Amino acid sequence: MLWDRSYEPGNFRLWYDELKGDTASIEAKLNEFRLWLYVDFDDDPASRSNALDLARAWRLSLGDAFPGRAFDVRATETADGPVVRFTSLPGTGG
Repeated sequence: MLWDRSYEPGNFRLWYDELKGDTASIEAKLNEFRLWLYVDFDDDPASRSNALDLARAWRLSLGDAFPGRAFDVRATETADGPVVRFTSLPGTGG
């Protein structure tokens, strides 16, 4: 699954080379969502934890949007805030 807004041939070639053609890693890069760019939250432990929980809830949203498919969703904390990366799992439609 590729987001149209993410795909740019030059970037794709760079990521393909950098990630040694690993399609799951390329898909995760293309499906990266920087939650902190779209959701304001305070910079305290409780707020950052809540923001990371919201990022983890991405799996539910993907399940609603794409019934019958399964995804590997990873939410990570960065210095700027939570980032979600996801890939579709093989054999689940699509």
